[in-house]
Amino acid sequence: MNRSWFVYPRPRPAASLRLFCFPYSGAGPHIYYPWLDEFPDEIEIAPVQLPGHGARIYEPPGDDLPTMVLSLCQALVPHLTGPFAFFGHSLGALLCYEVARELRRSGQPLPCRIFAAGRQAPHIPAKFVSVRELGRSEFVEMLRRFQGTPEALLRNQDVFDLFLPVIRADFLLAESYVYREEPPLACAISSFGGLDDEWVEHVDVRAWAQHTTGLFSARLFPGNHFFIHGARSPLIRAVCDDLLPTSNREAANAG
Repeated sequence: MNRSWFVYPRPRPAASLRLFCFPYSGAGPHIYYPWLDEFPDEIEIAPVQLPGHGARIYEPPGDDLPTMVLSLCQALVPHLTGPFAFFGHSLGALLCYEVARELRRSGQPLPCRIFAAGRQAPHIPAKFVSVRELGRSEFVEMLRRFQGTPEALLRNQDVFDLFLPVIRADFLLAESYVYREEPPLACAISSFGGLDDEWVEHVDVRAWAQHTTGLFSARLFPGNHFFIHGARSPLIRAVCDDLLPTSNREAANAG
């Protein structure tokens, strides 16, 4: 079992770019496996595997974001062997943004583009409910409102209780975030939002623009907070449009 920070479910040694994919709270690298068949050979998908998730299920999950970012950066550097980009949803968007800033502080290469999905711009306080004082039943109801956890899992108390500490730790990880102002990043940023996301307003999706001196775009997709699943194909097309030169896209579509 691969217990590393990064998983390569379908290695592509000849790829021209590596896309590191950061999961949302409670999720492991598997959420990005359905993406594999929809990306061209030029892009290698590398999902991030946080402690307590996936093959690292027996490791204690982290609940302090600055510590997690430092650990991620240290693990990431050996994987920066060529051009790369970051994709993150919700907590993942926050992580990839802060990892990029930490890479800059340490003089490491930066991603060519950050894809921030389902998350307010970092300087805008999140509207997510604080979980620190929530009991089990209140926490379950909050997850039900997000509509990202299968109802069968929420109703199966024995199974859900196995995952509860990790899910709660992920929410605390996001909750521990304190934005500190720094100059904008030089890398491009694409921000994505769901048209029916009750947690992230459309104006807050567009507010990511102030965090880059490079290219910026904002797009909205059908769906709620977890539009990355329901609108997967159009979202992936948008990612490829931003990452691949036009000539490469046409060749990939022709193939």
